[in-house]
Amino acid sequence: MSLGTQGPRSPGLPPAARGAALIGLLVVIGIIGLQVLDDSSPVRGEVTVTTIPGQTTLPTTPTTHAPATATTKGTTATKAASTATTLKAGTATTLKLKKPADVKVMVYNASGVQGMAANMSDKLKSVGYNVIGTDNITPTRTGTTVQCRAGLDAEATKLSNDGVGSGATVSAFPANPPKGSDEANCIVILGKAA
Repeated sequence: MSLGTQGPRSPGLPPAARGAALIGLLVVIGIIGLQVLDDSSPVRGEVTVTTIPGQTTLPTTPTTHAPATATTKGTTATKAASTATTLKAGTATTLKLKKPADVKVMVYNASGVQGMAANMSDKLKSVGYNVIGTDNITPTRTGTTVQCRAGLDAEATKLSNDGVGSGATVSAFPANPPKGSDEANCIVILGKAA
């Protein structure tokens, strides 16, 4: 006597194929889990910038940490940490952005307007920059320029945007810098308004 009948077996994947599909699914879930649990972000307040040899401008989105890579059963997944694109061949180097207090700034007034260097010095000090002095220089100029030594491109941009402001431009540190700038990492040359 039969207590029940088994229906016909449905055709399916062989056990080995089902096992391989399960392993593949677990690999994908593991990779997603690693991306969600990635805690390699930098300490709050610490910023790193990736520079590329021969590149004169910084990427629009600075790199905040190295890419995380997970390898499982021969499958590799990489989580991108930056939207920067390398345009030239070379080895990328990651450098820490100096804090404003670690950037020595010399402020020069080339506007012909009395007191501009002192006012800018006070403004830069209020946002944390290490202003080492001010001076007047000639001839007068139009526009304000921020110039930092080689390797301080990110600091020049930050000084221009967050410190000086008001349409300041960034250019290379001069070959013949003004007197008094020997100890300076960056100089600010204030010109008259355009």
